Amino acid sequence: MAFSYALFLLFPVASLLNGVATVVSLHLRSSYTFIVYLKNLVAADLLVTRTLLPMAASMLPGALFWLRVFACRLSNVIFCSCLYTSIALMGLISLDRFFKTVRPHGKLTTIPNIVLTNQNSISGVDDFCMSLKGPAGQWFHSFVVLLDVGSCRPSGRRQVFSVLFVFLLCFVHFHIVRISFMKNEVTGQYNCSGLWVKILHDSCLWMSTTNICLDPLLYVCLWREYRNQLLDLKNRWISLIRHLTAGTSEQSESRHQT
Repeated sequence: MAFSYALFLLFPVASLLNGVATVVSLHLRSSYTFIVYLKNLVAADLLVTRTLLPMAASMLPGALFWLRVFACRLSNVIFCSCLYTSIALMGLISLDRFFKTVRPHGKLTTIPNIVLTNQNSISGVDDFCMSLKGPAGQWFHSFVVLLDVGSCRPSGRRQVFSVLFVFLLCFVHFHIVRISFMKNEVTGQYNCSGLWVKILHDSCLWMSTTNICLDPLLYVCLWREYRNQLLDLKNRWISLIRHLTAGTSEQSESRHQT
């Protein structure tokens, strides 16, 4: 019952953050793969947000029968599917940021590395791969390493580690506990230890659900395009509110004068 109340409290915050994220993402052009991943992640988080209310209401003691059936057959299934979709998309975003940060020159250096690895193989050496490179190949290998290290931006590393931090915080502990919970659920063991496993599982599931609130904050903190678009929309709304307020005040003043 406490889990359902926690979901009710999470719903308005998640609706506000993901509603803003949806509006902002609709104004972003899908010019590269990261934006495509971002838009799909926003859609998955929005669907998870919409399933919170029926899932929480079905867990209440006096929930209607049809609501429990609806939750089991539809909303809970959508919730789990979108939650795992978010996990997959966060992994893809992490890989995208990682390869952009660590190997920004990979396409330009792959073919020369293959061509310059042209020496005869020598057995019994410590570094077998380096022994296949001649002097030119070893020099080019050192050059590529220095180039990649020098081009690793701190902001790119911060993006990768921030996404990984959210992933570990929200999902790892949930899957560790879920193994024991699913075992008890399949075998039907609901003893004292099984009750504690269920309580721990619900707590970890709620923490995993908070990912839908952390993702919009990640967009704002880490990605310039999203942040610029959000600031632009904010300025538009402020200008619109000021315009409406000014029009209302002018109408009231004209009424007083007449």
